[in-house]
Amino acid sequence: MQVSSSIVTALNQLDINTSRLHIEKLKERHRDDCLRHEQDAELLKYIKDVPSKDDAMALVSSSIAKWQGEEGTWLTFAIEESATNRYIGEVFCRYESVDFKRIEIGFRLAKDFHQQGYMTEALTAFIDALKAIINPVKIVGYCVADNIASKKTMEKLGLEQEGILKKYSTLNGVWHDERVFGLVVG
Repeated sequence: MQVSSSIVTALNQLDINTSRLHIEKLKERHRDDCLRHEQDAELLKYIKDVPSKDDAMALVSSSIAKWQGEEGTWLTFAIEESATNRYIGEVFCRYESVDFKRIEIGFRLAKDFHQQGYMTEALTAFIDALKAIINPVKIVGYCVADNIASKKTMEKLGLEQEGILKKYSTLNGVWHDERVFGLVVG
């Protein structure tokens, strides 16, 4: 099953404003900031291994390009602080399954902006937009079991922990358990 062209267009054009944030599809003007995030070992501590500079540049370039609606392909959105226009993080989504209308979310936020409610604010608005555009049956999220901040964020959004996947991913060659969260929408 293919993602409809209207959904592809709507997600590529998604533009969200909250009381403190502006969220939009990653654009060329975000390249350097996103690249810094892709190379920040502390920011990626619980997400993935730090890619080589070439791999990070390729990933950011593909994230800036128009999303084509392929299942499993991440769609990246920049988060900016409205008052200062500072780039502070990203929210992501992808179809985990087009047939089953299951959307996976991801997120990361620069350390200077932790514990101020920014990510909860961004994800609340982002999930509301995904519900309106896609009408998913379920939204899921994963995090390394040790990542308590991400666990708490997903719980604040109403996602429930559905289980722990043993030795599900590796970071720097070390196996980690992952928590899986879900929110039944439809």
